[in-house]
Amino acid sequence: MNYGYYDTWNEYFIEFINKIKKRWLKKDKEQLKQLELQSKKLDIERDIAYSNFRKIADKCEKVENKIYKLNQKYTYRKKVKVRNPYYKEKEVIAI
Repeated sequence: MNYGYYDTWNEYFIEFINKIKKRWLKKDKEQLKQLELQSKKLDIERDIAYSNFRKIADKCEKVENKIYKLNQKYTYRKKVKVRNPYYKEKEVIAI
C-alpha cells in the first residue's frame, strides 16, 4: 500500500488474501444453515416490531398535534407597548 510515499527499501510486499475453504465439517454446515434461518426470522420480527413502533409513534404524534391545536385555540398573542428602561433621549442643542 502506498501511504503517500514510495517504499524503496523492500523488494517484496506482503499482501493478505482471504480465502474460503472448500471442505467444511458437517456440523459447521448445519450450524451455518440454522444461523441463516434464525437471521431471516429475526429480520422478519424486526420489521414487524418497526412497523408497530411506527404505528404507535404516528398515534402519539396525532395526539400531540391535537393538544397543540387546543392550546392554540385558547391562547393568543397581544402586542403591548412597554417603555424601554435603557432608552436615552436625544439632547437638543439650542443655537
